[in-house]
Amino acid sequence: MDDRTVNKRDIEVAFEESGERDNLREILALELSSCGWTREIEERIKTFIREQQRKRDEGEKVTLEEIVAEVRDEARRAIPASVKEEIMGLIRTFIENQIKKREAK
Repeated sequence: MDDRTVNKRDIEVAFEESGERDNLREILALELSSCGWTREIEERIKTFIREQQRKRDEGEKVTLEEIVAEVRDEARRAIPASVKEEIMGLIRTFIENQIKKREAK
């Protein structure tokens, strides 16, 4: 492997160690909350739980796995394109900066 090559694992480690992953998670949470996505998904989850509880015996709980299986794809599709683009742009910039740092060595 060429010294200038940056592998995926190196980027992942730098992403974690630099605190950038946590920073992006925070940005993502704020953006999703501000656009109403969080509230929309919470309502979808509540509706799903109510529907399931009506169908079940008393005391039988809806599991986290069931909720995730029901809502995950819908929640992902509902993320606004602008939020996806912003986060991807930040990730792209981070990777480009890591490559530049590696090339400068």
